[in-house]
Amino acid sequence: MTAVATRVEGIDAHALWRLYGQGASQLWRAAERGESRLACGAALTMSGEPHVDMNVGIVDAGPRAEEHLRRFAAVLRERGLPGYLVLTAAVADELAPTAHDLRLAPRGTTALMVRGPAHTPRAGGEFAAGRLDDPAEAAALAGVLAAAWAVPGELMDRALGPAALSAPGVDLFLARDTATGAPVSAAVSTVTGGAVGVWAVSTVPRQRGRGAARAVLAALLRHHRGAPGPFYLTAASVRPLYEAFGFETAAEGVVWDVPA
Repeated sequence: MTAVATRVEGIDAHALWRLYGQGASQLWRAAERGESRLACGAALTMSGEPHVDMNVGIVDAGPRAEEHLRRFAAVLRERGLPGYLVLTAAVADELAPTAHDLRLAPRGTTALMVRGPAHTPRAGGEFAAGRLDDPAEAAALAGVLAAAWAVPGELMDRALGPAALSAPGVDLFLARDTATGAPVSAAVSTVTGGAVGVWAVSTVPRQRGRGAARAVLAALLRHHRGAPGPFYLTAASVRPLYEAFGFETAAEGVVWDVPA
């Protein structure tokens, strides 16, 4: 796999992947059953919930890359948790035979995107979005994510419900339909050394295509305006939404699912 050269000045892909691992660790440590392991060039962070997108490992270049891949797959299986492992472009080709040997399932690629200097577009008038500080609102956010991800509400409430409000470096954002007051879209941010991670941008299925995700993402970016570090996220799809906000692909990784 060929690495993607970023056009955003001063951004190093290895440093970005390290930030991504640290941000994912912050995100899922906020979960009631959260657990994380950070190592040089690798990270494994688990919500502890039985959903493949809520337990993630990242393996980048390093002398123990294959060892990390094998150990992370083993830990997920020991816990009985589905999850996925991202092999960065620096190791994806080298470790593909190991991934096959471990009976991992190839999912495709994901883009690591970073935001350069850009104006944050304003959202349309159909939605009111902002940062949450009320446990009842955090429960509404968990409900949006549960509907968007098709998981039980109690699962998402444990993973990213009211308890996340007090997690260090984690902020929750919610967009409501201004006509009905219904919560329709959600997003989560993490802050690590001034760098802002963007996570879980999600909209309830029946409201997609109306601009709700744009509204909640705009609210998140406005809240963190002036942050000294980069904004980053990963995306397998909906890249045009993020590109409209100034995000560019800095690197790519290959995703392997670890079935429970």
